[in-house]
Amino acid sequence: MERPDIMAGINQAVEKGESLEKAKQTFLDAGYSSQDVEDSVRAINSGVIPHFVNNTSNQQISPSAQPALQSSPSQSQQQVQIQTPSFQPAQESSGGRIFLIVLLIIILLIALGGLAVVLFAKDQAVSFLESIGIM
Repeated sequence: MERPDIMAGINQAVEKGESLEKAKQTFLDAGYSSQDVEDSVRAINSGVIPHFVNNTSNQQISPSAQPALQSSPSQSQQQVQIQTPSFQPAQESSGGRIFLIVLLIIILLIALGGLAVVLFAKDQAVSFLESIGIM
């Protein structure tokens, strides 16, 4: 049975310049069934490709940018018509990042202040804590 994950992986490997045979072998070495891998390659070569959609982007690959898969040098090249998913990490706003940095700096200063009190004013800190009933 052709699997979209195998088909996308093979397409991505071929786009990066890997041979079809090496891409197939990588999936087989990873534990995928040979039937699933062969069916997926057959589906790619026949043009029966699932439609991949990403919520953040609806861009399609132009026909000139599509790779040609070749299982052996004697076979003719066939173009793959597939839309590969393009994943983009969520963009964090600069305001949120600044807030996080300021918060971390404040926590660091409080921790350093506590350390300074313990190192330099241990006796006064202990007597203060005893007077309020904590120790």
